[in-house]
Amino acid sequence: MKYKNHIVNSARLLLFFVTGVVNITVIGLFLGITVNAAWFLIPAITIGWVGYFYTEKKSGYLIDIAICAIYIFFCILISANVYDSSWDGNSYHKFAAGLLKEGWNPVYMNSDDFNIASLSLKNDNGGMGGIWEESYPKATWYFASVVYKITGNIEAGKCYTLLFVFITFGICMNFFSKKRSGKQAVLLSIVAALNPIVCAQFQSFYLDGAVSCVLTSLIILFIEIIDNRQSEINKTQYLQLFSLIFWGCNLKFSVLVFVITFCFLFCVLNSWKRKKLDRKNLLILLTDGILAVFVFGFAPYVTNVIRHGNMFYSFNGIFSEESMQAEFGIEGLNGAGRFLVSLFSRMSQGGYESVSEFLKIPFTFSIEELLCADVDERAGGFGIFFSGMLLIAFFILLTVIWKKNKELSWAFRFAFLLMVVSIIEFLFLPQTSQFRYIPHMYLCIVFGAYLLMGQKDKKVFYKGLNVLCGILMMANILPWGVHSVKRINQGVYTTAIFKGMAQSCEWNDTVYEIAFVRDEFVGMNYNLKDFDIVYVGKSISEVGQEFRRTYSDMLYYKSQEP
Repeated sequence: MKYKNHIVNSARLLLFFVTGVVNITVIGLFLGITVNAAWFLIPAITIGWVGYFYTEKKSGYLIDIAICAIYIFFCILISANVYDSSWDGNSYHKFAAGLLKEGWNPVYMNSDDFNIASLSLKNDNGGMGGIWEESYPKATWYFASVVYKITGNIEAGKCYTLLFVFITFGICMNFFSKKRSGKQAVLLSIVAALNPIVCAQFQSFYLDGAVSCVLTSLIILFIEIIDNRQSEINKTQYLQLFSLIFWGCNLKFSVLVFVITFCFLFCVLNSWKRKKLDRKNLLILLTDGILAVFVFGFAPYVTNVIRHGNMFYSFNGIFSEESMQAEFGIEGLNGAGRFLVSLFSRMSQGGYESVSEFLKIPFTFSIEELLCADVDERAGGFGIFFSGMLLIAFFILLTVIWKKNKELSWAFRFAFLLMVVSIIEFLFLPQTSQFRYIPHMYLCIVFGAYLLMGQKDKKVFYKGLNVLCGILMMANILPWGVHSVKRINQGVYTTAIFKGMAQSCEWNDTVYEIAFVRDEFVGMNYNLKDFDIVYVGKSISEVGQEFRRTYSDMLYYKSQEP
């Protein structure tokens, strides 16, 4: 595959670029320098310059740079023209990115104090009180704020999920292309990168799609290293590992647990394979983790301790048993029970009263499931065919183990042990019935398909199963495609209305009265600021029949009486 090297190399460049943007932003904050456009340009120029002078095939490298630049441009363009209508996105993700873009320095100042001092938002109708943007990991917000700074469009900042899709695709291609034919490697890489959680969330500021990509990339990279005869890590892989560990530790508190698990299992399996303790890699991964948490993750990990005496402030107790049970809908079912039920559940927002209402026959689906496809399904969030594909993956796994297939390599042992340990974690961690919190579990399907492809030439049965599995994997993500088109359509209309409002403000000195469908959707203020709309904020309780609606019926507006 002539194009494979360009995909792999440009994906690596993109990973180093997005990591560089966030790292230089953090360094700047330590020095008292707030977000600015230079934090986008410096990593791009540095990576391009260093790579150009240290690579032998300069013409090929220029193609890699071009692919990377074009992809970044289109990701920003696509994100800028679709409006995030999610609860999390508008209540605190956009708020945090907007505050950072306008000068908030979380290393030295909390968000509420900055907002009051700078008057960043004049329509903060009792939002979230700053608790989440203040105390949560901030990597995506740093990146989004830099993109916001250079584009002047808050929605452009959510391009990080699409960027990580290509990064994951490249890392997977680098491994799978060594093990399977070209078409098979492409299919496996697409399925791994376009995890259903990614498809559900790439048009929003939700983080779980990016989490899926980072964890998938980290797992595949570890498998690739263990699969290597010497199990040695080269310089490029070390840089990739640092970047992925950095992102994993600075996306969500819960992801920190998974990153530690992966690194620990890698060191155990690598030591077992070498028949001696892998001190070198253990020390390197430990150093990476310390830097990711205590230096580049200073805000919030250290600032939480300084200000609140708790590194995980605001996270503890957020998932009470009562709230989880209420969301899921079945009384008396514990966390492990909810997780197991969700594996074979119909895709839904929960709320059913019995297990039989949740469960469905694998390979079947209903119209209600198709209509449910959204950013945060409470049950069955891996898609309409996940339960059926999980059964196929389990069958293939048993077949490979029973036949003592040559696929039982050290890489297989690592992947198998990792999934077993992860499932044990899922049984005890809160909220894992919502698969967006454990997106890397979808790798069960990818690994199952990988093993199935190894059986392809043996029997007609396996050939047919290969075709069926490929169709199911692609059809599984189609419902989110339909919803994505709807959001694009809504974005076109919203932009047209905002432009009309802005022109009315400029030409007629119009002042609008604005209210959001939920008062806590304070991040939507930045959408209005981006268009220079002059407005007075109102509470939703003050909205009357004379107000019109836009932004997927989430924003109410009318001209203010003279």
